[in-house]
Amino acid sequence: MKRVSLMVLVLIISAVSCIYADSSDWAKEFVDSAIEEQLVPEVLQNDYQEDILRYEYVLLALKILEQQGLETSIKTSVPFNDISGFDYEYSVVRAYNFGLINGYEDGSFRPYNKITRQEIDALVFRLLHLLKKDVELTSKHHPFSDKHLIADWALPYVDFCYEHQIMNGIGKVNNLPTINPKGNATREESVTLLYRMIHNKNFFGEKHHSHHISQAALNDFLAIAEKENVKISYKTDASISLIFDDKSSFSVITYESRKHSDHLYFEFTDINNIALLDDMIRFSKNNMNVHLKPVFDHIIQNVKENNEYTDINHLGKHGEYIFHSQNTDKGKIYMFSYEEERGK
Repeated sequence: MKRVSLMVLVLIISAVSCIYADSSDWAKEFVDSAIEEQLVPEVLQNDYQEDILRYEYVLLALKILEQQGLETSIKTSVPFNDISGFDYEYSVVRAYNFGLINGYEDGSFRPYNKITRQEIDALVFRLLHLLKKDVELTSKHHPFSDKHLIADWALPYVDFCYEHQIMNGIGKVNNLPTINPKGNATREESVTLLYRMIHNKNFFGEKHHSHHISQAALNDFLAIAEKENVKISYKTDASISLIFDDKSSFSVITYESRKHSDHLYFEFTDINNIALLDDMIRFSKNNMNVHLKPVFDHIIQNVKENNEYTDINHLGKHGEYIFHSQNTDKGKIYMFSYEEERGK
């Protein structure tokens, strides 16, 4: 009898786990669309009904910024006192330097803490403001059934997200929408909020790309991925990215065909990684209107002459390239960005 009871218990636990691994009916369309558009990191493509953690939101928000082609320099390499050695330390550092997140008064980030629904409204607005600087935190006040539970500091963000249909209530009481501001946000709710935000026509207009990555450029990226034995981080019709991430180094290569320009961005930790630089030189020569070898010769010479911070910002006849280097707790990181207007 004990064996039968144990088997029944295991089956019940397994069934419950499977239920919560899938997205809810109301969220399925948003979650599936976000995954299709490469907006959800692979590590978060499960357990959708579980509460989202602070570091998990960071991964989601960074994915949005990467998709939109935003980069940041690492001016503060140790923003918190509790992330050293954390698996996603560099992601948290990037998020801080973007201005996506803050820590606690004691200097900690607390990556495993949960996020309330009112907190995530504030985080979503902060992300939106990074993407659209002209967006202001203005909206009318809404008569929520549980408005008395919403913190004063959070009310403007809740009003904003509700007004712009980024966050809906969990139901109605006395015909008034209920927010449940102190309840924890789930993974599927977080994905849905970010998906609604990025597809909000008031902020981003109609979603479309005027240009697609050429097959030749795609083939070049696939060749680099095979050579370096790394996976494609994300790929859409208009953008593709490779991420190299081990405990000793970090590199990312992204190419994007934008509305009026083509953009190449990469960062690496070894200025003497000639193989990686050669790959980028060949890529630019084959797919863009510039041969980057003279640029990198100049950069390498500059770096060798200056062991500290090195910044180069140059507008050439084909396009603009920007080079930064800075010291972090993982050593020096070099970042290179080249953008050329189409038709030049």
